[in-house]
Amino acid sequence: MLAQPVSDFLSNSAALCDAVLRLRGNALTEELGRIVRAVMNSPLGEYVPADSFSVLLPPPVEPVQAANDDAVPTLSQDIRFDDHYFGRFIVTGRAHYSDLDRQHLASLASLAASVLQVHSVAQRTTHAY
Repeated sequence: MLAQPVSDFLSNSAALCDAVLRLRGNALTEELGRIVRAVMNSPLGEYVPADSFSVLLPPPVEPVQAANDDAVPTLSQDIRFDDHYFGRFIVTGRAHYSDLDRQHLASLASLAASVLQVHSVAQRTTHAY
């Protein structure tokens, strides 16, 4: 995969921040899945929140039929901030993922962890008063 243009990564980063601030529940899960697919240029991908499990890429994403797991490369990246686990990003469906792809996914997960942590702290602080 060619390096993603900076403006695309910035646009998707802004979309991630906006989604965390505005959306909740399934809407947030779906939007973060869309963003990870866009960043990774991957036909299949999802955000799996910490309090759920992968439902194996529900519709509208089509599951990949393969003879074995090795036939379909998959990347997964935990979304963590210090000791707090927020979930993970999973992408699959491309023929190959490079080291640069792994770096992009790690960068997106790091940003997501930071924004989710800030939002979590803000919510706890607001509810404390």
